[in-house]
Order: sequence, then C-alpha cells, then structure tokens
Amino acid sequence: MPGPSLGIGGPSKGSTGRTSSPNRAGSSSKDNKAGSSNSRVKQLEEYGNDKGTAQYLADQAEMNASRTTAQGTGNAASNSVQWTGKGFKDIGKNSSPNDLANSLENSGWTKTIEQGGKKSGPATILTDPSSGTKVRIHAEPGEGTPYFRVQNKGGGYLDESGVFPSNASKQELRDLTHFYFEK
Repeated sequence: MPGPSLGIGGPSKGSTGRTSSPNRAGSSSKDNKAGSSNSRVKQLEEYGNDKGTAQYLADQAEMNASRTTAQGTGNAASNSVQWTGKGFKDIGKNSSPNDLANSLENSGWTKTIEQGGKKSGPATILTDPSSGTKVRIHAEPGEGTPYFRVQNKGGGYLDESGVFPSNASKQELRDLTHFYFEK
C-alpha cells in the first residue's frame, strides 16, 4: 500500500501540478515587467497595430501603471501636488489654487476658511497636523493674481527653499514669500 504523498515526484491529489510564482526562476521583477510589456506589444500587434505604435502604447500603459503606484490610490486628482516643504514657485507654476488645496486636504491637512481683507480676499488655510506648517491660499484676491504663502509652526513666512528669510526687509519678505499661481 503506498504511503502518504510528500509532494515529491509529482503533483499530489487535487493539485494541478502548476506552480504560481510571480517571477520565473532566475528572473527579476524588472524582467517580469519587460515580459508583460512585450506580451502587451504582441497583443496590440495581433489587433492590427504596427510594432512601433504597439510598443509606444505598451510603454505608455507601463508608465501610467508606475505613476499610479507612485501616487497611491484615493481621490487625488491627476494634478496632485507632491508637498516637500520647498520648491513653492514650481507648485504655483504647475498647479491651480484648487489643485493645491484638494491635494493637501486629501493628504490629511486640516482646512479652515477666513474672510480676509479687501486686497487679499478670502483665504483657505491648510494646516499639516504633524508639523504645524500652514499654507494660506488666496484663490480670489480683491486685487492681483491668486497666490499662496507658507508659514512655519511659529508663524513666520517661508521663502522658496522653505526657510524664514530673517534678514529681509518688509518688502523683500513680501516678495520672497508670495508664490503666484499660473494655472
């Protein structure tokens, strides 16, 4: 009478004999991604696309998949802002007031709204609960272009590099700490 199967020498009862491994033996995940990209190219070629177009579309799909993984999931829009605590001019250049506010709020920042004055208009204030950093967004100023300012926990306004410009005059401080939206 045969003994119990130890899984050596073939599939045991109820097994298909297949192994499911995300990577082939000796291959890296990079090879695996290249393989999936190549299989996507083959699929596209079968549907009548030439190889150049098929490769382009496969590359775009792979880039979109990696971008989604890097940004995470959730309600963040495609215009989500990656907050680093510096590079504020680039944020203003590449996003709208709503993009910035929505992105920070979706990242867990708390939102409050203040009336503001005649010149600056209402302000949307977003506060990072972990650092105390505040971003004051003036999306509809009474005069001028929409802008935002960044405050540290102590209330000092920060410059482009995320530092309080302590030796600046009043006008220099204003110029260094207002970041204008271009969208």
